[in-house]
Amino acid sequence: TFARRYRLTTYADAARGTITPAGTTWHEYDAEVTVAAAPLHEGYLFVEFDGDLRGAENPQSIIMDSDKNVWAVFSDSCRLTTSVEGEGAISSSPESFVAKGSQVVITATAAENWAFHAWGGDVLLSGNPLKFIIEEDTEVIAIFKRVFTLTTEVSPADQNPGKVEPTGTSYWKEETEVVITAEAHKNFIFSYWSGISEGIFDNPTTVTMDENKTVTAQFLKANTLTITISTPGRGY
Repeated sequence: TFARRYRLTTYADAARGTITPAGTTWHEYDAEVTVAAAPLHEGYLFVEFDGDLRGAENPQSIIMDSDKNVWAVFSDSCRLTTSVEGEGAISSSPESFVAKGSQVVITATAAENWAFHAWGGDVLLSGNPLKFIIEEDTEVIAIFKRVFTLTTEVSPADQNPGKVEPTGTSYWKEETEVVITAEAHKNFIFSYWSGISEGIFDNPTTVTMDENKTVTAQFLKANTLTITISTPGRGY
Protein backbone atom coordinates (compact mmCIF):
# COMPACT_ATOMS: atom_id res chain seq x y z
CA THR A 1 0.00 0.00 0.00
CA PHE A 2 1.38 3.39 -1.01
CA ALA A 3 0.56 6.58 0.95
CA ARG A 4 -0.83 9.40 -1.07
CA ARG A 5 1.64 12.21 -1.64
CA TYR A 6 1.01 15.76 -2.82
CA ARG A 7 3.16 18.36 -4.49
CA LEU A 8 3.98 21.72 -2.88
CA THR A 9 5.38 24.26 -5.35
CA THR A 10 6.67 27.59 -4.05
CA TYR A 11 7.63 30.73 -5.95
CA ALA A 12 9.59 33.88 -5.09
CA ASP A 13 11.29 36.69 -7.00
CA ALA A 14 14.89 35.55 -6.54
CA ALA A 15 16.09 39.14 -6.93
CA ARG A 16 14.10 40.17 -3.84
CA GLY A 17 13.87 37.21 -1.51
CA THR A 18 13.67 33.49 -0.84
CA ILE A 19 11.00 30.99 0.18
CA THR A 20 11.43 27.65 1.95
CA PRO A 21 10.84 24.95 1.09
CA ALA A 22 12.02 26.11 -2.34
CA GLY A 23 10.74 24.87 -5.67
CA THR A 24 8.78 21.61 -5.72
CA THR A 25 8.67 19.23 -2.78
CA TRP A 26 6.49 16.16 -2.10
CA HIS A 27 4.65 15.52 1.14
CA GLU A 28 2.40 12.82 2.55
CA TYR A 29 -1.33 13.38 2.75
CA ASP A 30 -2.36 15.66 5.63
CA ALA A 31 1.22 16.60 6.45
CA GLU A 32 1.72 20.04 8.02
CA VAL A 33 4.45 21.96 6.23
CA THR A 34 5.97 25.22 7.46
CA VAL A 35 6.53 27.83 4.75
CA ALA A 36 8.85 30.77 5.43
CA ALA A 37 9.93 33.80 3.39
CA ALA A 38 12.96 36.06 3.81
CA PRO A 39 13.93 39.24 1.91
CA LEU A 40 17.44 39.33 0.49
CA HIS A 41 18.37 42.56 2.33
CA GLU A 42 16.94 45.72 3.95
CA GLY A 43 15.96 47.13 0.56
CA TYR A 44 13.12 44.61 0.33
CA LEU A 45 10.29 43.65 2.62
CA PHE A 46 8.12 40.54 2.81
CA VAL A 47 4.49 41.55 2.25
CA GLU A 48 2.38 38.38 2.20
CA PHE A 49 1.87 34.86 0.95
CA ASP A 50 -0.45 34.31 -2.00
CA GLY A 51 -2.00 31.31 -3.74
CA ASP A 52 -3.04 28.40 -1.51
CA LEU A 53 -1.49 30.13 1.50
CA ARG A 54 -2.52 33.69 2.27
CA GLY A 55 -1.72 36.44 4.73
CA ALA A 56 1.21 38.40 6.12
CA GLU A 57 2.04 36.00 8.97
CA ASN A 58 5.52 34.60 8.41
CA PRO A 59 6.22 31.73 8.76
CA GLN A 60 2.92 29.91 8.22
CA SER A 61 1.82 26.28 8.09
CA ILE A 62 -0.04 24.62 5.23
CA ILE A 63 -1.88 21.26 5.32
CA MET A 64 -1.08 19.02 2.36
CA ASP A 65 -4.48 17.58 1.45
CA SER A 66 -3.98 18.38 -2.25
CA ASP A 67 -1.35 19.81 -4.56
CA LYS A 68 -0.52 23.35 -3.42
CA ASN A 69 1.06 26.46 -4.95
CA VAL A 70 2.38 29.29 -2.79
CA TRP A 71 3.91 32.64 -3.79
CA ALA A 72 6.00 34.84 -1.51
CA VAL A 73 5.31 38.49 -2.30
CA PHE A 74 8.03 41.05 -1.65
CA SER A 75 8.04 44.85 -1.93
CA ASP A 76 10.65 47.57 -2.10
CA SER A 77 11.15 48.95 1.39
CA CYS A 78 11.78 52.43 2.76
CA ARG A 79 13.73 53.26 5.91
CA LEU A 80 11.62 55.16 8.45
CA THR A 81 13.68 56.99 11.07
CA THR A 82 11.93 58.72 13.97
CA SER A 83 13.04 60.90 16.88
CA VAL A 84 11.63 63.30 19.48
CA GLU A 85 12.46 66.96 20.18
CA GLY A 86 11.31 68.01 23.63
CA GLU A 87 9.51 65.75 26.11
CA GLY A 88 7.11 63.15 24.74
CA ALA A 89 6.82 59.82 22.96
CA ILE A 90 5.75 58.49 19.56
CA SER A 91 4.20 55.19 18.49
CA SER A 92 7.05 54.19 16.20
CA SER A 93 10.43 52.59 16.82
CA PRO A 94 13.50 54.76 16.16
CA GLU A 95 14.23 52.86 12.94
CA SER A 96 12.12 50.48 10.87
CA PHE A 97 11.59 49.35 7.30
CA VAL A 98 8.21 49.91 5.70
CA ALA A 99 6.80 48.70 2.38
CA LYS A 100 7.09 51.42 -0.26
CA GLY A 101 3.70 52.93 -1.11
CA SER A 102 2.10 51.93 2.21
CA GLN A 103 0.44 54.26 4.67
CA VAL A 104 2.39 55.23 7.78
CA VAL A 105 0.51 56.28 10.92
CA ILE A 106 2.44 57.77 13.87
CA THR A 107 0.87 59.12 17.06
CA ALA A 108 2.62 61.64 19.33
CA THR A 109 1.94 61.72 23.08
CA ALA A 110 3.22 64.65 25.14
CA ALA A 111 4.74 64.33 28.60
CA GLU A 112 3.22 66.18 31.55
CA ASN A 113 3.45 69.97 31.18
CA TRP A 114 4.37 69.60 27.51
CA ALA A 115 2.25 69.77 24.35
CA PHE A 116 2.67 68.37 20.86
CA HIS A 117 3.62 71.21 18.50
CA ALA A 118 4.38 69.91 15.00
CA TRP A 119 6.17 67.32 12.91
CA GLY A 120 9.63 67.99 11.51
CA GLY A 121 12.25 66.24 9.44
CA ASP A 122 11.04 65.24 5.98
CA VAL A 123 7.33 65.52 6.86
CA LEU A 124 6.28 69.10 7.61
CA LEU A 125 2.72 68.53 8.84
CA SER A 126 0.88 69.39 12.05
CA GLY A 127 -1.88 66.79 12.38
CA ASN A 128 -1.74 64.21 15.15
CA PRO A 129 -1.75 61.32 14.46
CA LEU A 130 0.48 61.78 11.42
CA LYS A 131 -0.63 59.91 8.28
CA PHE A 132 1.28 59.78 5.01
CA ILE A 133 2.21 57.47 2.14
CA ILE A 134 5.88 56.55 2.25
CA GLU A 135 7.69 56.56 -1.09
CA GLU A 136 11.32 56.99 0.00
CA ASP A 137 13.55 56.87 3.05
CA THR A 138 11.94 59.31 5.49
CA GLU A 139 12.93 61.00 8.74
CA VAL A 140 10.15 62.10 11.10
CA ILE A 141 10.70 64.30 14.16
CA ALA A 142 7.95 64.85 16.72
CA ILE A 143 8.36 68.34 18.19
CA PHE A 144 7.01 69.04 21.67
CA LYS A 145 6.95 72.37 23.48
CA ARG A 146 6.62 73.14 27.17
CA VAL A 147 3.27 74.41 28.45
CA PHE A 148 3.22 77.46 30.71
CA THR A 149 0.36 79.02 32.69
CA LEU A 150 -0.74 82.61 32.32
CA THR A 151 -2.77 83.93 35.24
CA THR A 152 -4.41 87.34 34.93
CA GLU A 153 -5.73 89.37 37.86
CA VAL A 154 -7.12 92.82 38.58
CA SER A 155 -6.27 95.30 41.35
CA PRO A 156 -7.79 96.49 43.61
CA ALA A 157 -9.56 93.10 43.44
CA ASP A 158 -12.10 93.90 46.18
CA GLN A 159 -13.53 96.84 44.21
CA ASN A 160 -14.27 95.05 40.93
CA PRO A 161 -12.44 97.73 38.92
CA GLY A 162 -12.46 95.93 35.57
CA LYS A 163 -11.66 92.72 33.74
CA VAL A 164 -8.87 91.16 31.70
CA GLU A 165 -8.93 88.91 28.65
CA PRO A 166 -7.89 86.13 28.78
CA THR A 167 -9.48 85.72 32.20
CA GLY A 168 -8.05 83.71 35.08
CA THR A 169 -5.57 80.92 34.31
CA SER A 170 -4.92 79.76 30.76
CA TYR A 171 -2.36 77.40 29.24
CA TRP A 172 -0.01 78.27 26.40
CA LYS A 173 2.79 76.58 24.52
CA GLU A 174 6.32 77.86 24.95
CA GLU A 175 7.15 81.02 22.94
CA THR A 176 3.50 81.79 22.22
CA GLU A 177 2.77 85.53 22.11
CA VAL A 178 -0.45 86.19 24.01
CA VAL A 179 -2.36 89.45 23.68
CA ILE A 180 -3.94 90.57 26.96
CA THR A 181 -6.49 93.36 27.19
CA ALA A 182 -7.78 95.28 30.20
CA GLU A 183 -11.24 96.83 30.29
CA ALA A 184 -12.12 99.29 33.07
CA HIS A 185 -15.51 99.32 34.73
CA LYS A 186 -17.45 102.50 35.44
CA ASN A 187 -15.58 105.01 37.60
CA PHE A 188 -12.20 103.30 37.02
CA ILE A 189 -9.41 103.77 34.52
CA PHE A 190 -6.63 101.37 33.51
CA SER A 191 -3.24 102.46 34.83
CA TYR A 192 -0.55 99.85 34.07
CA TRP A 193 0.38 96.14 34.14
CA SER A 194 2.38 94.55 36.95
CA GLY A 195 4.17 91.22 36.55
CA ILE A 196 5.75 92.03 33.18
CA SER A 197 8.79 94.09 32.26
CA GLU A 198 7.81 95.40 28.81
CA GLY A 199 4.71 97.14 27.56
CA ILE A 200 3.50 97.85 31.06
CA PHE A 201 1.52 100.91 29.99
CA ASP A 202 0.23 99.46 26.71
CA ASN A 203 -3.35 98.25 26.51
CA PRO A 204 -3.64 95.77 24.94
CA THR A 205 -0.15 94.41 25.46
CA THR A 206 1.67 91.25 24.40
CA VAL A 207 3.17 88.63 26.73
CA THR A 208 5.70 86.06 25.49
CA MET A 209 5.25 82.75 27.28
CA ASP A 210 8.75 81.69 28.32
CA GLU A 211 7.75 80.77 31.90
CA ASN A 212 4.69 80.64 34.15
CA LYS A 213 3.43 84.20 34.55
CA THR A 214 0.97 86.17 36.68
CA VAL A 215 -0.01 89.54 35.22
CA THR A 216 -2.15 92.04 37.09
CA ALA A 217 -4.07 94.93 35.55
CA GLN A 218 -3.81 97.91 37.89
CA PHE A 219 -6.79 100.23 37.86
CA LEU A 220 -7.27 103.66 39.46
CA LYS A 221 -10.42 105.21 40.76
CA ALA A 222 -11.54 107.90 38.34
CA ASN A 223 -12.04 111.29 39.98
CA THR A 224 -15.14 113.18 39.01
CA LEU A 225 -14.69 116.84 38.31
CA THR A 226 -17.86 118.86 38.18
CA ILE A 227 -17.66 122.25 36.53
CA THR A 228 -20.55 124.67 36.85
CA ILE A 229 -20.61 127.61 34.50
CA SER A 230 -22.90 130.46 35.34
CA THR A 231 -23.55 133.47 33.19
CA PRO A 232 -24.04 136.67 35.21
CA GLY A 233 -27.03 138.82 34.28
CA ARG A 234 -26.57 142.20 32.71
CA GLY A 235 -26.94 145.16 34.99
CA TYR A 236 -28.32 148.57 33.89
